[in-house]
Amino acid sequence: MATLKSAAAALLASDDAITVYYTDSDGDAVTVASDADMKELVDYMVEEGMGRVTVLVAPVGCGAKSAAPKQLLSIVKATKDMDAKKNMPVNATKLLVDRLQTMKLPEHLVELVQVKKDLLAVLKGEEVTTVIEDLCACDEFTHLVDVVVTAVSQGDARAVVEATTANFDGLFLFIQRVVSRCPALKPLLVQGVKQCITSLVRLGNERAAVDKLRLPEASSGSGEEAQMVDFRDIPVHCEIMCDGCQQVPILGVRYQSLEEPNFDVLETAKPVANGARKLPLSFILRN
Repeated sequence: MATLKSAAAALLASDDAITVYYTDSDGDAVTVASDADMKELVDYMVEEGMGRVTVLVAPVGCGAKSAAPKQLLSIVKATKDMDAKKNMPVNATKLLVDRLQTMKLPEHLVELVQVKKDLLAVLKGEEVTTVIEDLCACDEFTHLVDVVVTAVSQGDARAVVEATTANFDGLFLFIQRVVSRCPALKPLLVQGVKQCITSLVRLGNERAAVDKLRLPEASSGSGEEAQMVDFRDIPVHCEIMCDGCQQVPILGVRYQSLEEPNFDVLETAKPVANGARKLPLSFILRN
């Protein structure tokens, strides 16, 4: 949740308090303010069979004068001198590269980091710029180009928001044409989406695993009852899968094989791992 809040705050020009929310299938705005809310969002996506959901961010108590997103402000600033269509392709490609370069990704998301590098390499090539230039010159997109260029040249981020919102269908079609004419783009975008979905599913699995963790403890009464463990004291081995039961992540004690590389198991899965190989394995405790 802290990561989401940091990313959301970075989208606003103001340092004021923010609210993060999404709209559910009933049309209600649902606020995301805690890890529990994040889990609820993941559960909602699973139940609805959704691959992605739009999460919105706004300053608390925002009104008509609410700050425009930093990304748009920087785009407007970078293109304040753009007053002719001939500048559109070069500036558009440059802005895509600049925005992507400033996007920070966690280092442990190795595949997604690689997708970002490959995408930057493609965007820096001449093919994308040439395709955008050709599409801007087409009669089909003449009106769209005029509207966007006019909005950006005004130097007002709010005008850009209104222009892009009003012409969203045209912009989406434009992007589709760019992707279809640049063969190298499509597989990278697909891979990026897959990695994002994988990360969300993994987050859901981690939350589910933590929620199910219970520790039987002797109670002061006549019997025993399962009580919640203080999760702050339980080691969580993120991105590590148990090779005995395929649980991700490994919660609690983690054992690593001394005989096979990258072979990790839960304490309760050691017998399963040994049985699968019909020979005992030597393990070492890893914190």
